[in-house]
Amino acid sequence: MNTGDKKDFFRNIPSLEKLLSTEKFKELNQNYPRKLILKASRDYLDILRKTYKSGKGLIDSSVEHIYLHVTGELAKYDRKGLKRAINATGVPLHTNLGRTPLCKRALKRLEEILHGYCTLEIDETGKRGSRHKRVEELFLELTGAEAAVVVNNDSAAVYLVLEKLAKNKEVIISRGELVEIGGGFRIPDVMERSGCHMVEVGTTNKTHIEDYKKAIGAGTGMLLKVHTSNYKIIGFTSSVSIEELIELSWKEKLPLFYDQGNGLMINLRPYGFEHELNVIESIKAGVDIIAFSGDKLFGGPQAGIILGKKAYIEPLKKDPMMRALRPGKMTLASLEATLEEYLYSDIPDIPLLNMITINNDELKSKGEELLKQLDSIKSPEYSICLQKGLTEIGGGTFPGFTMTTFMIAIKSPEGAKKLQEQLYRLYPPVYSRIEEEQVMLDLRTLIDGKDREELLEGLKKIFNN
Repeated sequence: MNTGDKKDFFRNIPSLEKLLSTEKFKELNQNYPRKLILKASRDYLDILRKTYKSGKGLIDSSVEHIYLHVTGELAKYDRKGLKRAINATGVPLHTNLGRTPLCKRALKRLEEILHGYCTLEIDETGKRGSRHKRVEELFLELTGAEAAVVVNNDSAAVYLVLEKLAKNKEVIISRGELVEIGGGFRIPDVMERSGCHMVEVGTTNKTHIEDYKKAIGAGTGMLLKVHTSNYKIIGFTSSVSIEELIELSWKEKLPLFYDQGNGLMINLRPYGFEHELNVIESIKAGVDIIAFSGDKLFGGPQAGIILGKKAYIEPLKKDPMMRALRPGKMTLASLEATLEEYLYSDIPDIPLLNMITINNDELKSKGEELLKQLDSIKSPEYSICLQKGLTEIGGGTFPGFTMTTFMIAIKSPEGAKKLQEQLYRLYPPVYSRIEEEQVMLDLRTLIDGKDREELLEGLKKIFNN
């Protein structure tokens, strides 16, 4: 590079002021903060000048080239942190991907509530009201419970119940139900932190009602049953049913607390699932207190819901910890809408339930349609076919239960791991799984047409790269 070339190059680098005055850069103000545009532009102009000084070669200093670089950097900024993703893993309750999507009614309600102010804690007379009132009314209507209260997640719900109702008292639990949830949530640890005294009965594989009866004494304050949602004990095993525990709790005048966890509201037996008591059935059977997650099989936002007898739920509402554990307006708004979807729709349109109950023929049909679209855009080096497979619900629900599913299998010349990494880098990123050196895109968790359109667009970029 001669001296004249270097001088011309330096002279041709536009000033920041000139750059920002162009129409292209003015348009960026509609989508990005001005400070961010300034930073990205200034940083790249510095790169151009340093390149000139170092003598390493020339870089295109045209406005068009700088614009392309700056928009690329702005796009990276836009893609940092929390963003929309496409779940092609086939696992509907994928904790790392935010668990369950909200129903359309909830999305509409959130848009309405977040647009301005809302009646979070004020009633129709203008006086201060309760943020829990409407949600409680809807839960009572849906489940038949006497009372309800909502906290920020199920772990908090379990802690609050134990701390308020069983502190310094003995709580009897089967050894086979001392569960650990992902992230280090352990029932024994929570019981210790809440101040109650854990009394284990039975063995890991077998617990009988007589074990509970023998353990009840003057210091007993509660019977606790925990749903083993993320594992299953098989073989030489037995456990005490909720009906047996209800009968014992009535006889001994002790509250029965059931950490049901998954929040199932409907009967899934018609869809091939093993039958277990759902929340409504448990309340009807006579459980005193039930806690579950809002963002599992219930299909709502992250929340810890506590239902049951008024005598036990009302003290929880007055506990000082409620201030720390209470849900915000977004949680309550989406909970209200999800409950209304259950109560007032002829066929509740809950995305999570739709995903786990979808007909295999419908899945296959969607897969065949997507396969045709992919065949029209793929490069010859890629092999694509539709395969039948198995998947799980995830989220610590129905352990060991698998569902038949259909997947688009893609074999890449660069290998499955490389293709999977390319899918991660798309916007929105696509999450898949690998089987037999093929990337598998499961149709079960592709929510709607938008997911499929963006998936096609992303794969097109990869195929033509």
